[in-house]
Formats: sequence, C-alpha cells, structure tokens
Amino acid sequence: MPTIFSMPGTIPLGKDYDGLIANFDFYSTIAATSGHAIPSHCDGVNLLPLLKGNQTGDAHEYLFWLNNEPGDAVHRHLIAVRWKNWRLYRKYKKDPWQLFDLKADPQEKNDLAVSYPEVVKTLAAKHAAWEKTLAPLGVIPDIRGGLKIPTGNGWSFHSVQGETK
Repeated sequence: MPTIFSMPGTIPLGKDYDGLIANFDFYSTIAATSGHAIPSHCDGVNLLPLLKGNQTGDAHEYLFWLNNEPGDAVHRHLIAVRWKNWRLYRKYKKDPWQLFDLKADPQEKNDLAVSYPEVVKTLAAKHAAWEKTLAPLGVIPDIRGGLKIPTGNGWSFHSVQGETK
C-alpha cells in the first residue's frame, strides 16, 4: 500500500523507497525522530535511514500476521507471512496455505502453493517459529457491569460516576 512521507529538510524531495515496511515502523520512526529510544517491546524500526537513502534494503526481511482472536470479526481473521514478492496466506489454521507472487499477481488470484512447495514449507516454518514468540491470547470476559463487551481492537471500558461506559 503506498505511503507518503513529507519531512522537508530531512527526507529528499521525490525520493522513492520500495522496501517492506509495516505500520508499527511509524511508531519507531516517530520515537527516533523525537530523540527517544525505540521501546524494546516494539518490533518496528526507524525508517529515516531508508527514506533518506543512507541505508538500502527492506526494513524487515519477513512480515508476519496473526489475527486470530476468537471474538474478533470473521473478516479480520488472517494468518500470513510476507517475504520479498511472496505472500503466504490462510484464513484459519485448518485451511491450506495459499501462496501468491505479489509482483506478478498483486490481486492474489493465482495460488502458486502447489508449484512452489519449498517456498510454502519455508515460509510456513518461519511463521510457526515467529508465532511461538507471541504471548498467549488473554481470556476475554463475557460480561462486565451487565453489558456485553464489544470485541476487536480499540475497545475499553471504564466507570464514570457509577456507570460503565
């Protein structure tokens, strides 16, 4: 997905960077730009050396996704890994892996998993190893203050004058 950075006097005008980045890199870049250390719990990297042209390559060799929180909306489920032009994907663990060459097939219409079993095996193993580094999902209570707790990112509850909001 295209992203535009504008930092006059810092990033050269008209400079393109086509490497792999992720949204969590923005947090790290902002922290570094403001003179703060990137927190140890953050997987992001400072993009400025790449955007300025002082460093080449991808910010990440691999990008991983695991959206499998049981209470999350069905459309958000995603298990995937990205490496170079390849994207290995499945919606649920029970599903077979699908492999796409994003350069030749950006709309992901041609599953190449059967044609490239070694790429599937390698990327699936990388994803499995990464997944083992994650903290287990927490237990989500069904009821709080008599209200059903919404699911998904960004939801929180707090009490205001005896009411649960």
